[in-house]
Amino acid sequence: MLSCIVSAALAYYSLGFANKYASSLLAAWCGGALVALLLSPITALDGKIKMCLIIIAAIAAFYFGKKVNKQIKSIGTAIIGSFFMMHGLGQYLGGFPPIMGSGVDLEINGKTYDDVTNNLSAAYILYLLGFIFFSGLGSYIQMKFVAHDDFELFGHSDDMMNPKDS
Repeated sequence: MLSCIVSAALAYYSLGFANKYASSLLAAWCGGALVALLLSPITALDGKIKMCLIIIAAIAAFYFGKKVNKQIKSIGTAIIGSFFMMHGLGQYLGGFPPIMGSGVDLEINGKTYDDVTNNLSAAYILYLLGFIFFSGLGSYIQMKFVAHDDFELFGHSDDMMNPKDS
């Protein structure tokens, strides 16, 4: 019985937290993912420095998301999805540099990290272009079709993903 009461209270307060900070957290995730993608081929930076820069970018994006959250919900999910898609493709197809690695004493298939990254610059650029393309495509689709379809489906505009309501 006590667990039901605690669960109900947590659900109630979680909903309030989500309504207040969902778009800001989404923006923070996008800022961190974008900086991680941009910093991943830089072997001169240590993983700890990269992590600090990612955290700083996430904090700045959180602040930006709090101030301007009109399209963050739709565009943010497109950016996150695009990042994971490009990172996942890079894990299977190869050519995507490690995000947190500094390149020191790292071997991939018998080659040093520097050898691998020097041969992957074209592949990384293709992943970056794919990230930009699919972020734009996903944003367009969500802004043009998803929010509109949800309004027609539910008959009201209080859907969380409807950018007109934020």
